[in-house]
Order: sequence, then structure tokens, then C-alpha cells
Amino acid sequence: MAFGDYILVLFLTITCTHAEPDCIPNANCFYTFGDTIDCSSLNLQHPPCFSSSSNITHINLSNNYLEKFPVHLPTALEYLDLSYNRISGDSPMLYTIYRRLKYLNLDHNAITNLSFFSVISNMSNLESLSIKGNTDNLYSKYPNNLLVGLDSLSHLRIDGVQDGNFGDIFLEDKIESLKFLDASGYNCVCKISHLRWHVLDKFNLTYLDLSFCDIRSIEIGALNAQTYLQYLDVSYNQRLGFRGLANISYDLQNSAIKVFRLAKIHCTFGPFILFYFILLLNHTKYLHNTSLEELYLDSNRLEIMEIGVLPNLPKTLKHLSVGDNKMDDGMYVLQVNSLYNLVILNVSFQIYSHTNYFDGCNDYSYSCHIGPEVALLNTGQQQGSSNITFYLPKNLKRFYANNMKLHIRVGEVHFSDCNLEFVHFQNNFFVQIHGPIFGCDDVRYVDFSNNFCTFISAQVLKFSPKIEILNVSQNDLGFTLEKDINEVKRSQRKVFYEYDAFISYSEHDRRFVFKQFKKMESGGLRFCIHDRDFIPGKDIAENITNAIHNSRRTVCVITSHFLKSYWCMFELNMARMESIYSRGGDNILLLVLLENHIVREMPLSLLHVIESKSYLEYPDEEHFGSIGTFWRNLEHTIKDEE
Repeated sequence: MAFGDYILVLFLTITCTHAEPDCIPNANCFYTFGDTIDCSSLNLQHPPCFSSSSNITHINLSNNYLEKFPVHLPTALEYLDLSYNRISGDSPMLYTIYRRLKYLNLDHNAITNLSFFSVISNMSNLESLSIKGNTDNLYSKYPNNLLVGLDSLSHLRIDGVQDGNFGDIFLEDKIESLKFLDASGYNCVCKISHLRWHVLDKFNLTYLDLSFCDIRSIEIGALNAQTYLQYLDVSYNQRLGFRGLANISYDLQNSAIKVFRLAKIHCTFGPFILFYFILLLNHTKYLHNTSLEELYLDSNRLEIMEIGVLPNLPKTLKHLSVGDNKMDDGMYVLQVNSLYNLVILNVSFQIYSHTNYFDGCNDYSYSCHIGPEVALLNTGQQQGSSNITFYLPKNLKRFYANNMKLHIRVGEVHFSDCNLEFVHFQNNFFVQIHGPIFGCDDVRYVDFSNNFCTFISAQVLKFSPKIEILNVSQNDLGFTLEKDINEVKRSQRKVFYEYDAFISYSEHDRRFVFKQFKKMESGGLRFCIHDRDFIPGKDIAENITNAIHNSRRTVCVITSHFLKSYWCMFELNMARMESIYSRGGDNILLLVLLENHIVREMPLSLLHVIESKSYLEYPDEEHFGSIGTFWRNLEHTIKDEE
């Protein structure tokens, strides 16, 4: 090869090398505020170009295809979201470039090389760091001194390794700044099987989330150092059991705990072992020494409470939720009114049916599952009406007893002297309601909807002077309301819902949902979108079931990410249950197939939805002109009430 050819090859090599851009000048980002830019979900392989002197402080680059940490962003940057990209390689020391950065999200990238974390060391102004979901094969313990020099760090979201040695991540003996630690395995990875007594001693947290971690035991002393702890979530550790609660409650005596979540710390299925499903005074006695305000014990196969458990709970308790258990009448029911500061009580979904489709935990050791999980209460016709008495705390405002399979002709309803305002009895079998309701003159809202009710008497309202809404929709009342209760406005043909549709989607598709469905809302439709409309502080499952129940339809935006998401599939299956149990078999489910060939990835149990034609396919680029038709068809389908 001639010397001139070598020069040409070298020139072409250099040219090609420089042809790879560091940034792109026009990325079609969305400017939300003067100093905030949203560049998420644009399929970017390179970040947009910015002037280093730009006054931009907030940039969202999530859900793209970036492989390297961008180093040419504005130096005034304070907020940077790089979640759901492909970042893996090393970068320059970021503290030399982004000295003002306070928030950094690197969730769900490909950071498997631990040397990467030296890049984010010594960022003294960084207040919030999220690095979840960066490895499928999580190492067994955190390396020592993984994060160094983060003097202002107050929020840390990180995967939970098997050893759970959180303290070893930091060089310092005490991390005073860290207040928020989220190691939950929800949509990420957490494999902490045993929480030892010393692993959190470096911290004094106010918020700790260890849910979805497969924790099976917690030693006494594991939380003893957390004297400022206000929020603790150990839900969905399905083999922890109430024996774990005893050790936790012992440690919480010295804390400032306000919210304690223990939902689903038992497997839904497995052999019946009596003492597994009794809440004993031994389990909770130390909670009496706390200032706890909210306690969640949902979905634990709980059947019995030992006498004394309820009176022993702290008098500061305002919210108690024991939904989705198997509790029946017992002497402990009479002790509920000892919680005199309770404002919200949820006992819904007792003795509710479950199937393996909804649950990945099957705790069988020696026997096959039999009966109780799928048994119904006696639904035979009863003779005469039954009077009901509720011994409720005096300051209770909201009482939820829906979806309990109660089959009864309701006579008089007596409440012990209380200030109750909202009563929810929907989705039971109250076949007749005679009333009246005694004891709570402040009741403003009563929900008897979907109870297969054939008769309701005018006496129901007789001693409820402040009642504003009596919801008896989705019953079989015929002309009863028109004849006996002029106060109630109801259409036999049309049921009113708070929302036209609940939109179920994966976090990966958030931008698409917000952009497209908000356009449809401008045309008069009302959607429930969880990022915007879910009530903070409520349990995720409770928010989901309420959203589906209060929406005419449920629209699922189906992508590969949707099918891999636990909560997306939970929403889809709850909508199917709503169709069967609450809407008389009417199909409320509508699938929007956002990706080509996604049907091939769908489980067999969903194919009947496809076969019933309850879906719409989003047009691909070759049929881009039909997108307008797609949105018109979707709007028509959502509005269709037949």
C-alpha cells in the first residue's frame, strides 16, 4: 500500500472518529418551566447540546438509550434524571463538573462495574441519589466505602444485597445527614433474607423502606439505633410472619414512629398452622410505648386477635387497616372502641378468594392447599331481618367494610356513640335494607352499592339528618327508590363514576400516557392516572382498587415493560375481578397494544381478552396517518356505556 493510501486511511479513521457526536443540537425536548427541560422517552443515544453557561437547573433524560454519563450539560445543574438508560462506562469525576448537583437518579442502567461509584464520590452538595436496578445478579454484600464524600446526602435509594450491610457503604463512622433509605425490591432487586442487629447503626433515619425484600427474620436491635424513625415499611416480605413483628416492635419503643406498614408478611397459600395466623399480645405489646398513628396489617391471613391486642395499641393511633384477612366475629371486636383517637378503620375484603395467578408465594411444607381460601360465607336465604351493632371508636370518621361477602337482610343498624361521617358497605350481599341507622348523627355518606339489594326502606334516612349521599347504585331496586326515597337521585340505566377510565401503564410509558391522554382530557374525558391522582399515604393496593371501582373502564397500555411489572399485572387482574364480581360480568377492560407483536409475549390467561376484541392496536410508522383514527376509536370506546 502506498504512503498516500496510509494518509487517506488515517484521515478517514480520524473523520469517522469525530463523526460520533458528543451531543445533538435538536432533541425536541419539552420545556416545562424556564429552568426545567424534559427530554425523557425520546430514544436519544446522545444527550442534547447545552451551553455550559445555560441557566438550566433541571433536566430529565430518563427512558432513552444513553450509554455514557453526559459531561457537557450546564454547570448550574441541580437535578438530573438518567434512569432507564444503558449507562455502564466510566466517566470523569463528576464533582469537578457538576458541583451544584443535588439530585441524581441512575436507576435501571447497566452499572455493574463498582468502580463507577468512585465517579460520584466527593459530590458534597448531592442530597438525593438513586441507583436501583443496576444488576440482575446482585453481589452478596456491599463493598466497603462504596460512596465517599457525600456530606449532604439525605436520600438514598439502593438495591438490597443479601448481607444487608448498608453501613459498610460509607467510610464515616456516623452518617448524620442520611434520613431516607429505600432498599425496597419493588420494581428492583432486594435479597435481604436476614436483617442483623448492627447493620443500620451508622444512621439515624426518619424513613426506611424494606418492602419486597424476602426478609425472613429480623434480629432484636436491628432498628434500635433509629430513634428518629417515623416511617417503616416491611410489607410483602411474605415469610417474615408475626414473629418478626415482635422483634421490630421491641426496637420501635425508642423511635418516633408514626407510620408502620406490615401488609402481606404471610404467604397467601400454604398449610394451615394455627399460631401463624393469630395476632398475639406478645407480637405488639411494645407498640404501646410508641406514638404510632398509622398501622397496616392487610393481606396476612389473619384470623384471630388475642384479647388485649387492640386496647394495648397506642392511643395515638388514627388509621388502622386490617383488610384482606380472614377475621370473623370474636371478643376482640368489642375492644375496637378502646382506640378512641382512631379516625379511619378498614376491615374490607375479609375471607376474600385468592388464586395462584395473583400470588407468587406458596408456603407449602407438607400438605396440599384445601378450602378456606376460596370458601364463601353461607349465602343461603335467611329468615327475617338482622339488626347490626358496631362498637366503633368515638372519633372515627371513616369506616370501610366493603367486599366482605356479608349476606344479610339488614334491619336496624346501631353505632355506638360516634362522629362517623363516611360508611362504605359496597360489594356485599345486603339483599334488603330496612334501617334505620342509629347512633351517628353526623353521617354524611353511606355506600350500599352493588349489594344485590331488592328493597330499601325510607327508614334508612330517618335518624340521619346530615346525610348528603346515599349510594345504592348497581342494585336491583326497581321502583323502590322512586316510591320511597325522594331524596335520592338515581338513574336505573346510567351509573355515574368519578372517572371515565383508569389508565394502567408502566413507568417506562409515563411520558406517552401523560402526553396523549391529557390531550383526550381536554375533550371532556376524566382519567385517573396514578402518578397524578393516587392519594399519598394510602396503600398501593388500596389506591388501585379504589381507582378501578370509581372508573367506568380500565385502559391498560400494554408493552413488554407492562407485562414484566408486578403492579401493572395486579391492576389488570383487579380490573378483571371488578368485571366479574362488581359489574355483573360486564367487561370494563380495554387493552391498548403499544408495541408490535406484543401479543406473542402475553400470558395465555390474557388471550381471551384479545379473542373478545377488547383491544386496540397502536399504528406503526408505516400507518402513521391512521393515528387520528386510533384516538377517535379509543375515545368512542371509553365513552361507550353499553
